[in-house]
Formats: sequence, structure tokens, C-alpha cells
Amino acid sequence: MAEQPPVASRIRRTLSAYRRHSWIFAGSGVAMWVLAVVVLWAAGFPDDGFVSGLATFLMGIGLVALVVGLGALAFSLRMVRYVHRYPTQLLPVRQSFDSLGGSPILALGDDGQHPLFLVAMRQRWDLFTSLDQVLFCGRPDRRGVIATQDGQNIIWSRGPRGGARHRNWLARKVARLNAQPSADPAHPAGGRVADFWGGDQ
Repeated sequence: MAEQPPVASRIRRTLSAYRRHSWIFAGSGVAMWVLAVVVLWAAGFPDDGFVSGLATFLMGIGLVALVVGLGALAFSLRMVRYVHRYPTQLLPVRQSFDSLGGSPILALGDDGQHPLFLVAMRQRWDLFTSLDQVLFCGRPDRRGVIATQDGQNIIWSRGPRGGARHRNWLARKVARLNAQPSADPAHPAGGRVADFWGGDQ
């Protein structure tokens, strides 16, 4: 089911803010490098001493900020590309796995309208495991953008590693867990966090 335009626009605004912060990080890194060069130039490019140490410190911090900013910028541009290329769907959360030694996994769909598919997440995954529904833009079982329904929280996701055999094993595990009664009547189908190798937590 395609989501309404206001939600998609909120996702784009969140991504715009993410991209703006990325530029700020990258710009701060460049500014620190320029400041370090100015400090060294004003001091006559000394070989050692306080000024040299300060300039080295500024260059180090600037390099970290530049790498983080450029990495976040590339990440945000990839998410923007997927949001523009694929429709935004509102999908039910069937299960969430707290993977031991791997990325947490959400099982989405399988509600009679959407086929079941699995996504592995990284940062801030705990914001999504207690939800009954999430927004998804991307290629099922491949990669895409997951967002809360208000469009304020966005993360990148990908299909779980291990190939078709591993995905089939995970799908069977989801079916077994969905057949079990939920401890929370408010979340009969989704919103349950399961240990990757065991049962519900």
C-alpha cells in the first residue's frame, strides 16, 4: 500500500536535515585543517613545541570530522536515492530478532497483502522493534530505508547475509514464533523481540 505524500515529504525533510549535518561535519574538518595551516604559518612552521603540537591536534580532529562528514553524506545520498526511486510502503512488523553476533533483524509483511521479507539493521534499531508497523522504501530482501510512521526516525537496512537457505530458515523461525501466543495482547502479531537462537524475550 503506497503511503500518503505528507509522510514521504517528512521522510525527505528528515534526510535533508541529516545531509545538512553531514555537510557541517565535513566543513568543520576542512576549517580545522585551514586553521592548523594558519597557526603554523603565523608561527613560522616550527618543527616542534606547543604550536606544532596544537596544529597536529587540530589536523587530527579535522581529519576525523572530515571522514565522518563525508561518510555520512554518502550514506544520506544513498538513502535519498532509494526514497525517490521506490514507493513508500506501510508494512506490519511480524517479528524482530536480537541477533547474537550479527545485525538485528526485522521480519516485515506476511499480512495477506505483502509477502514476508527480512531486513537487517544497524544503528538505532531499538526504536523499531516495539512497533507494529514501519515505513519502508527499497528492494525487499535487498536494501532500503526504514522509518517510523512520523518520518522522524530513519535507518538504513539490508537483506540478511547467508543466502536463500539462511533466509528460508529465518522465515520458518518467524512462522513458528507467530504461531506462539503473544505475551502482550496489544501486539498479537508483531512488536515482540525474540532471541535469535531462542524464544521470546
